[in-house]
Amino acid sequence: GYRGKLKTLWKALDSKNTGYVTLGSMAPKAQALLDDFRTFLEDNYRTLDDVFERVLDTDRSGRVSQEEFFAACRDKLKYTGNVAKLFKHLDVKQNLNLTMQEVEFLGMRRRVASTKTARQLIAERLAKDKRDAEAMLTRFREFLKLRHGNLVRAWRLELDPDGDGRLQFTEFCAACRAMGFQGNMKALWISLDDDDTGFVELRELDPEAVQLFDEFTQILRIFFVDLDTAWYSALDLDGSGKCDAGEFQSACQMLGFKKEKASSLLFRYLDTPGQGLVS
Repeated sequence: GYRGKLKTLWKALDSKNTGYVTLGSMAPKAQALLDDFRTFLEDNYRTLDDVFERVLDTDRSGRVSQEEFFAACRDKLKYTGNVAKLFKHLDVKQNLNLTMQEVEFLGMRRRVASTKTARQLIAERLAKDKRDAEAMLTRFREFLKLRHGNLVRAWRLELDPDGDGRLQFTEFCAACRAMGFQGNMKALWISLDDDDTGFVELRELDPEAVQLFDEFTQILRIFFVDLDTAWYSALDLDGSGKCDAGEFQSACQMLGFKKEKASSLLFRYLDTPGQGLVS
């Protein structure tokens, strides 16, 4: 029933002259919302079938009402996007119910039937879990470095501000949310807590930094009976209560800790406020 100029309309929609039109060119805001929701789901679930069965259609009725969808997004998924508009975009039949066929429009991967043995499937799943966890850990470390410059500073300021040296899963998730980090927390935790103790320490987040701390601590123990003696005898010779980078380098050389790059890195780790001073 459209009576306008089709060529003009087509040129307006196909502005990049690709020869085809997408939802993004017709309704970019709608496409952005759908993409955001799909990405959010993919960060936490393997397939669309998992989302539909475990979160949306828990009663196995084959359909999800508007109320069920809103409740699932709010209470189970903790999704903060515009859920009302999202439902409207997916509810093609406009009957206030969603089926798998309609939700499939999101473009999320579906579950594929496999003829592999149970042992093969378990092995593949474990391998994928490991890859996903390692990728999430890499992404998390880069996020912390971008935010604080190094992992030690991030640990001391935001992950473990009370200084007890370790985090439980709930503490870890709360700290990540406070920083604005979004991702698969379970996969990230599994990758960090590789010894399955139920706790995460700095050693698991940045083992190289902890090794450096250990080496420096061993040197201090050779020459001094305690940290206070080490501070006043080697690091704070002028009694100012502070030690700058130059003084720290000199102290390291005096103690035989002559790895220049290592001592510079160690100073940055200890300089939590990032002001060029250690106290």
